[in-house]
Amino acid sequence: PYNSLVIIDDSGSMSGAPFRFATFIAAVCLAKNPDDNGRNLLGFFNNTSRLYGHMDATTSGTYNSLIRSKVTKISPRPFINPNLSFCENYWNISEFCNAVFQSGGTHINSIPRGFKGMALRDPTVLDDLRNYPIWTIISD
Repeated sequence: PYNSLVIIDDSGSMSGAPFRFATFIAAVCLAKNPDDNGRNLLGFFNNTSRLYGHMDATTSGTYNSLIRSKVTKISPRPFINPNLSFCENYWNISEFCNAVFQSGGTHINSIPRGFKGMALRDPTVLDDLRNYPIWTIISD
């Protein structure tokens, strides 16, 4: 069993149904990771890339392509809580993903570029990334 680093495309073409499907696949992959560290790291990419080690934002209201829901800050919590059902974990992850959705272009090369920048600022990022021999990139 290996941890998979899950990275979601949150470019403009992913809005709506593709992004909802991507968050579902991400929830499945995170739940399947064998340890807590693997279940609590989620990446996103568009023109830039970013990594999140916990959920610290959520949405309230209904998200659609015309009106963005209100994004609210929450106390940091893990992506996968083993005491919750898969469905509850999925809804929490989905609300977080909607809150951090940025839009932009689909530039897969932003992933290594972004990780390089992170590693230059903090070399321990390389050690963390070595714990993820499999990368699952979810895109259209």
